[in-house]
Amino acid sequence: MPSKHRTFRLDEELDQKFETYAEGKGKSVTDALIELIQQATRGEDPARYEWLDKACSALAHANEGFHCFIKAPTKHKLGDGTNEDAKKFCTACQATKSILSVQAILAKGGISTYYTCNLGGVSDQVDPDKILCPYEPIDKHISIAKNCKVKENGSACKSLQTHTLRIENVRPTTKR
Repeated sequence: MPSKHRTFRLDEELDQKFETYAEGKGKSVTDALIELIQQATRGEDPARYEWLDKACSALAHANEGFHCFIKAPTKHKLGDGTNEDAKKFCTACQATKSILSVQAILAKGGISTYYTCNLGGVSDQVDPDKILCPYEPIDKHISIAKNCKVKENGSACKSLQTHTLRIENVRPTTKR
């Protein structure tokens, strides 16, 4: 199909916003515009896959849909493998893991320490003593004790924050 040449004007503010958008996508202005037009004409929601930014690192997409590899090499298809089923199952799994970890802390009692990263590093779901650091390769979990705490000349990384919780062992006061 032959291509057509189109010309139009943008006001200064809209033009600047569009150039910033194209740079963020790593595309030329023309290619970014074509992509936006194609998305709009397909009717596909561009925010449809945003939840993947917060998904577990064990989630992967294979030919037949989304799968969970939390117990690799075994894979488990999430529902029928569609985006909607994967989002539902992955979110429920993350919530369940959070509940179980809180229950374990409550049952154990005592002091619990966890870490957060101001740069957007994500704690490992399986091993909370490891983190995905934005300065490391994308799938490389690094040890907080060996890397983050001694990152800059033996001192802790400035972006690492330590949080300590003191938890009382909760026991019922009534007998059944």
